[in-house]
Amino acid sequence: MHVISDYGMANDHKENYYQIDSIEIHALKDNLTALSTINLKDGYGFGYDKPTDLPVSVYRYETNIKSDSTSIYFPGENELPDELLSFISLLNRIINETDTLLVR
Repeated sequence: MHVISDYGMANDHKENYYQIDSIEIHALKDNLTALSTINLKDGYGFGYDKPTDLPVSVYRYETNIKSDSTSIYFPGENELPDELLSFISLLNRIINETDTLLVR
């Protein structure tokens, strides 16, 4: 699994490659299939009264059939679609279990 983290204002990015097993590949495929059935909004959590100086997470995916992306900025409760929330949770779990350099 290839993950690119871009740190925007720091003008820096980090690329990581994770070796994942067949169970994780299957779980990612299932989550990505579910995610590709919906159309993501341009952004979640942006509001007229929110500050704009905090980090924004951008998620992009591309399959043979469809690609989509969204920006997330501290969304409100229940603002993210279940399909996106499930996909993000799975990615974070895999990274946390696989990345030996993360501070825990």
